[in-house]
Amino acid sequence: MIQRIQSVYLLAAAILTTILACANLITGVSPEGTAHLSAWGITLDGTDGFIVRTLPLGILAVLAAAAAFFSIFLYKARRLQARIVMAQIALQAGLLAFIAVFFVKLTRMEGMAAVVPSFVDIFPVVNMLLIYLAYRGIMKDEYMIRSVDRIR
Repeated sequence: MIQRIQSVYLLAAAILTTILACANLITGVSPEGTAHLSAWGITLDGTDGFIVRTLPLGILAVLAAAAAFFSIFLYKARRLQARIVMAQIALQAGLLAFIAVFFVKLTRMEGMAAVVPSFVDIFPVVNMLLIYLAYRGIMKDEYMIRSVDRIR
């Protein structure tokens, strides 16, 4: 139900998380070449495949995007929707923590001259804000329904 503002917030969070799952998160420059961290692994220019797999980060990103998209359609079960939305904030915090851990790992790698984060790295913070706004809208709807039931 796109008429509710929280549905728009959740859709935006799902889109941003999907972009996060597909984009390069961090770029590191070393004498061997340029290393790119994505949600699925670290690749080095000129080599095939991943040097290091970051499968938990990728799974967490897909799970967060799916939860945000799925929760849009739970508008009739507002309590369940609110619980899933609060779990999404934890998923986004986990994404942010994983990105921070891999950023620190890349900066501590030997021979890494420069490590540059991408603009995509702020998406979990933006998503947490969007999801919080969606939670407020869901709870506002819930309180409105409760007050209408009391009037009857």
